[in-house]
Amino acid sequence: MATNSDQPAAKEGQGGGARLIFPSHLAELINQDIGHPFVMLLNNEDDSEIALPIPDSITLADGANYEGLDRADFKTAESFGEGTELSEADKLALGLRAAKNLPGLDKITQDQFLRKRMAVNPMTEMTFTGMNMRTLGLSFELLPRNEQEAVTIRNIEAKLRKMMYPMKTGKTGYTVRFPNMFTIMFMAGEKESRFFPILHHAYLSGMSTDFRAQTGAYLKVKDDFMGQKHKLDLTFTEAKMLTRNDIEDLDNVNTGNDRRGEMEGFNDPIVNDSQKTVSDNQPKKKD
Repeated sequence: MATNSDQPAAKEGQGGGARLIFPSHLAELINQDIGHPFVMLLNNEDDSEIALPIPDSITLADGANYEGLDRADFKTAESFGEGTELSEADKLALGLRAAKNLPGLDKITQDQFLRKRMAVNPMTEMTFTGMNMRTLGLSFELLPRNEQEAVTIRNIEAKLRKMMYPMKTGKTGYTVRFPNMFTIMFMAGEKESRFFPILHHAYLSGMSTDFRAQTGAYLKVKDDFMGQKHKLDLTFTEAKMLTRNDIEDLDNVNTGNDRRGEMEGFNDPIVNDSQKTVSDNQPKKKD
């Protein structure tokens, strides 16, 4: 079993303050090398910062949605209008396709297609229906070297987990406030790196913690024990669906930290204006 005497001495600048840094010497590395890479996590609840080393795995998932559109009738009608001669099979199929929409004739239409051993070429083309919400997956392996670093890992995990959940607005729990929104920045010293993913403001949509990512010895923490390694997998989902214009703004290195705009204020007061909302939506009486 590893004990505190077997571990490097704790460094200053750790703990549960406004800035949570792991490992403890990350701040020293940044000071020594103004371009040292690390990940900075900010949120819209307070001015706290979480600084972590570049994770072992970084996965950015982009995706677009398309669906097939059957254009057979449209294209055939266009061709007929342009004077293209239709075959007897084409004429029959057009008639049957029109008849199938009449009540009771759909089965007859199918039977005729079967008997003639023919089918309509759907001439399918893909139509764009929207973008997926982008996700960013980060996988960290955190190995505490002393008691203070063990406490820092716990504080980081606890803070992320807390901010992932909604908060009741009152005692009843009838309404809740949105969970925290995050800004994830891959830093090269004091500047955001252009070689790592640049994500818009996002929610923490998934968090998986392996408290025993390494079998064997434990780290003794006062009168308690902690696993020698924690594996932390985080999934962030952008708060809005992006357009190409948004992507270009994010990739523009000249815009700096303003490329995302301001995060929505988590602590903005909720004003009870329900009566005004109802009155504004009531139809006005005619004179």
